[in-house]
Amino acid sequence: MIYLLLSVFCSVLIANMIRWSGLKNLRTLPVMCSNYILAAVFSLAIFLYLPHHQTQGNEWLFGAFSSLLFVYGFFCYFQSVKMAGITIAVSAMRLSVAVPVICGFFMFSEPLTAYRITGLILMSAAVFKLGRLTGMKLGMKSSLMLAALFLIIGTSDVVSKVFTQSGGNRYLYLTAVFGFAFLLTLIHIKAAGMSISPAEIRFGLLLGLPNQASSLFLLLALRTVDSVVAFPTTGLGILAGSVLSDVLIWKEPLTKDKIFTLLLAGPAIWLLNM
Repeated sequence: MIYLLLSVFCSVLIANMIRWSGLKNLRTLPVMCSNYILAAVFSLAIFLYLPHHQTQGNEWLFGAFSSLLFVYGFFCYFQSVKMAGITIAVSAMRLSVAVPVICGFFMFSEPLTAYRITGLILMSAAVFKLGRLTGMKLGMKSSLMLAALFLIIGTSDVVSKVFTQSGGNRYLYLTAVFGFAFLLTLIHIKAAGMSISPAEIRFGLLLGLPNQASSLFLLLALRTVDSVVAFPTTGLGILAGSVLSDVLIWKEPLTKDKIFTLLLAGPAIWLLNM
């Protein structure tokens, strides 16, 4: 269970670091670029370190496609945290688990249990409430960014699931994902004529540490904790940590609208992972 708690801590830390970067006017793309190069090197090191380098030959193809989702998904998350705050951004991202649940029913004939149907109903209500909340308080741009975050992260999870079904090497796949993401982000930066400041490089590399650690701790936790326990616990832990961060660190009021959304989102996340 300690690995689950460490994974949750790293994920909440990432959200707070992103919000802090907004206060320091650190630009999203340069930070993402530095983050991805560290992630690619880290994943490659694990691939080379572990024995039995069995591959299916599809890792680079899946990685190239997934990198598009990673880049634009992380960009939407980055912007959503800055515009809507940690609680709302994390809620939208965590509720995206509904996308692979629905796709799993149609693509993999996975059972759509009563738990998951109830979770989908609560998720729909939470997303509707989230949309109204952000639309009224923060405007249409924030609502569209959260909607894009929901769809892109959900689609990314579907692609990862398809890749897992293929039996490819996970660490080579992650190397390809982050490597292509680095190149794609770098191309965007060069096309926009942007320069990368030393502060943005340092922050991006620093952000990459908890980013990779959160995934590593989750993988270690799955060795001893069943996935039906690990994923709901992680999702709810990150949601709870995000709320505490907004209230205790960023001094945001815990309004009735936010509480109601959390009361819908929490059970929805749990049930969708059952």
